[in-house]
Amino acid sequence: MVSLPPDIGQMRSLTKLNLAFNALEAVTPELGQLSSLVTLNLSHNKLVALFSQIGGLHSLSELDISHNQLETLPDTMADLKVTPPLPLLEGNH
Repeated sequence: MVSLPPDIGQMRSLTKLNLAFNALEAVTPELGQLSSLVTLNLSHNKLVALFSQIGGLHSLSELDISHNQLETLPDTMADLKVTPPLPLLEGNH
């Protein structure tokens, strides 16, 4: 899978989303509407940037963004209370 459908943001009761080991180059900002999301795994993709709305995922407590092509993170990431406290850029460029 290389992209997500924009209507994924309508799945507001979703609590876990595992998108690891795909070929995602971008993530739709509509993911920021998943207000019940607790776990998000975006590891092992081809992401070069994250959507700024990620900071609005206040229920998020687990985030894996390792092994992508990320160089920077959006400032809104500081609003997250995830484990580990600051998502590491392990395996990213």
